Amino acid sequence: MQKTRLGVSVGLFGAMLYFVGLVSIIPLVLMAGYVLLAEENMWLKRAAVKAVGVVLFFAVLSALIGLVGNFSTFLTETARLFNGQVNMTELNRIITICRTVLSFVQAMFLIMLGIKALKQGDVKFSVVDNHLADFQRQSPSGPAVVACPVCNKVLSVGTAFCNGCGNKL
Repeated sequence: MQKTRLGVSVGLFGAMLYFVGLVSIIPLVLMAGYVLLAEENMWLKRAAVKAVGVVLFFAVLSALIGLVGNFSTFLTETARLFNGQVNMTELNRIITICRTVLSFVQAMFLIMLGIKALKQGDVKFSVVDNHLADFQRQSPSGPAVVACPVCNKVLSVGTAFCNGCGNKL
């Protein structure tokens, strides 16, 4: 089992990233920044980026739903200004339901990702995964590297054996 520089298993640290995403984005971003700057494990780096990407995706959706609510309030207040009435009660209820469902889906998805991460697994989320794949296909500015399929240690391209676990590449 591969460990982070902090002595925590890679899978457990990945799970912590997703579980912290349930609570707040600031600690998540700090943890992800640490992973990207200090850790070598490619699976963990992808998990860090994915955790931030998932939280941001749901935050944007929630903000868009909030804009509909703001527009509803604008229409109601504008009608009152001119002594008119607009009943937006049903729309406001629908907005509340949508935000609640979105929050529930985000929580369940982050929990699934966190549980899978304990064994360095993954759950496909194409909105984020497609961007990660595009980023990985871009030519790096430094030397070409690959990750060992067994322990995920970063190795130079052309290496015959992993110097982390001894696996033949």
